[in-house]
Amino acid sequence: MNISEINTSQLNEIVEISGQIAGVWDLTKGRKYQVRDDSGEIPVILWDDILEAIPARERLRAGAMVALSGRVSEYKGELRVVPAEGAQVQLTQPVDDATRPATKLADLPTVGAGQSVWVAGAITALHAFSKGVKLHITDGSGEATVLLWENIYDALPVKERLKISRRVGVFGELSHFRDEWEIVPRSIIEVVILE
Repeated sequence: MNISEINTSQLNEIVEISGQIAGVWDLTKGRKYQVRDDSGEIPVILWDDILEAIPARERLRAGAMVALSGRVSEYKGELRVVPAEGAQVQLTQPVDDATRPATKLADLPTVGAGQSVWVAGAITALHAFSKGVKLHITDGSGEATVLLWENIYDALPVKERLKISRRVGVFGELSHFRDEWEIVPRSIIEVVILE
């Protein structure tokens, strides 16, 4: 079914959709995935117990293609699809970080704040601050900062591997703060070591 066809008349019904993951956010007890097809997009909620039952859960990241079924629900006026078991979620095409086209850091101003981007670069500096950690990265074309809020940094499975000159890939929301471009990942699975 096309995502744009999902409406309030289908509340509590099971629907089947497929599309590309356009964004991921960590929740207190699960993850929210924004899934997009040619007709539109919708949030998909995977609670922790459902995620645990998905063998390739760490590969459910922005850019990957999925096919899934779940119950249509509504939360604060937003329609969403909520699978009831891991078997209802299939990764149909994972994203390959090694060949994934990254936005050049020099091009971030033309992309603009509020947009989601995939960037790749070498860490040039790490700075802890009161609410998290900033990674400064370069890709040869320019520089940017990866802002890891404390809740993301503390839960990162790769944080011990974040070292100077290590290449990382990050998917997150682009923001502009004090003449600095920042990429802010919303999920721990969107910070990847590339070597």
